[in-house]
Amino acid sequence: MKIKCNILKNQRGNIFLFALSSLLLFSCNNDDIGPDTPDTPTTGYHLTFDGGVGIDDATRAAWTDDAGSGNLVFNWDYTPKGEDGNEMVMALIGSEYVASNSGKYSSYMNIVEHTTYPEDKHWAVFKTVETYDKELSSEEYEGYNVIAVTPMIAANGSTVTSTFKEFIAEMPMPDSFTQNEDQKPGFLRNYMYIYAKTDIVRGTATLGFKHIPATFRFIITNKRPDDATINSVEVMVVDDAGTTYPVAAQKATIEMNGDNSKVDVKPTFTGEYNAVITRLAEGGTSVTKNDTYTAYALALPLADNNAFQGKRLQFSINATNPANEHLAFTLDAEKIANANKNYGDNIYNWVGGKSYTIRMSLDDVLTFEGISVADW
Repeated sequence: MKIKCNILKNQRGNIFLFALSSLLLFSCNNDDIGPDTPDTPTTGYHLTFDGGVGIDDATRAAWTDDAGSGNLVFNWDYTPKGEDGNEMVMALIGSEYVASNSGKYSSYMNIVEHTTYPEDKHWAVFKTVETYDKELSSEEYEGYNVIAVTPMIAANGSTVTSTFKEFIAEMPMPDSFTQNEDQKPGFLRNYMYIYAKTDIVRGTATLGFKHIPATFRFIITNKRPDDATINSVEVMVVDDAGTTYPVAAQKATIEMNGDNSKVDVKPTFTGEYNAVITRLAEGGTSVTKNDTYTAYALALPLADNNAFQGKRLQFSINATNPANEHLAFTLDAEKIANANKNYGDNIYNWVGGKSYTIRMSLDDVLTFEGISVADW
């Protein structure tokens, strides 16, 4: 899924970006990220982006599953009034990066309520915190590139390096998540990374934001005769002997400089985890007989698209009632490759921006019911 953005100029000389997507962002209060340069008040142009999700008569963007018990619903989190945005980072590059009037080579964006659709969080207005000497519509920026990433906040450990020569965004991903009992995926919001890169042509640009992580959605049906308590869900990669292998990457990096600014910039993945775990609320979560529970997690793809070939994906549940149990089933990696067919051949790996829904039943054993892959 992409966020479509068009930059246009209005009669007052402001620049507006129209965004279309089913993924929205979440703001956090931290301002530790950004180039270490003086923040001196100056005059100039704030680049203002006006965008929305869907179209005027569209329903709210959501990821739904009729067999599941929850939705992924994304809305823009507005920057609190009187504060500056500290999540979305944008930069411009020509022969070198463009400095703001205060000497910074990137800018955070304020996310504010839309004036025409004030109660619809599909829509928002985005304005650079920094000011610039020239408008995007000026001839000076013709053929330049725009790079944007989010959420870039200290709370998730992400960092941005921006100089006159390069832009580097590093986005770590944990291997363990803690989910509240309410079956809502909001606890993942700090790690729902997206990025976009495009050219400025005749004073306009179209940004297509792309999701970086893959999402796991575990739909668990309790087939026991009584209530069951679920404590955690775990994903690993094993071989026939039970030896474990990497299952997800630790960090995604977006890098753009003069050498690669004219090509399709893609994230690179480094580091390896041998397990991805979602822990449920303290004391576990009780699931009644024949009811379902949905747990979520995120994972970065591994650098090698053949990482799972010849191996098995192991899905495990730690459950109690009647007794402590660690139940697991293994899934041949060929099923993952087959599920990925719509996104390329022979991908024995997670595909960024896709949701993996794994259905399983909990009884005296853990039973696999199905797996599906879809766009966010």
